[in-house]
Amino acid sequence: MIVVMQVRVKLQQCAHQWADYNSSIVRFRDWLWNVEKTMKDLDLKSSLAEKQQQLQNVEVNFLYLPCKIRS
Repeated sequence: MIVVMQVRVKLQQCAHQWADYNSSIVRFRDWLWNVEKTMKDLDLKSSLAEKQQQLQNVEVNFLYLPCKIRS
């Protein structure tokens, strides 16, 4: 009986881990989709200063903000 209970607990833990993994995959997919859409919609800039500003904006929106939201 104890072995059955141990197996049940282990299966519940595995199911919980799978749900967490699945949730992470969905969040990552959505984040990646947003990044791809934004990159496709960007206008090409001609000057180096404009390109650097555009890069900084993209970095802030897609690299730094998601980390702050999760914290």
